[in-house]
Amino acid sequence: MKSQDPADPADHNPRLLLPESATTAFELLSRRWVLQLLYLLCQSEARFNELAHAMPTISHRVLMERLRTLQHEGLIHRNVDPGPLTRITYRITDLGSSLWPSLQHANTWGAQYLTTNHPT
Repeated sequence: MKSQDPADPADHNPRLLLPESATTAFELLSRRWVLQLLYLLCQSEARFNELAHAMPTISHRVLMERLRTLQHEGLIHRNVDPGPLTRITYRITDLGSSLWPSLQHANTWGAQYLTTNHPT
């Protein structure tokens, strides 16, 4: 009789493997707004308000949380330019920019999907 426990090794399909590296990437990148932020910052450095304007449905609190997470993970850099008016900009790091080809592919796929499945 087959076990109902999903963790039972007898039920394991050796063709279905999810490497830890993939799980790590998916968990980080699947957070809402992360891919959009990376896409924008791969194109140009930006200030907080520029990012908020480019993504009008994100709250300022969530935007700040996502920027901090991406900074902590080494995908973006926060630059503080002191002066009479402190200027803070965010830019992509080398690690973050390594995602650019994948982000471009996602954009191409999205355009094809919209054309095929949602013709105007």
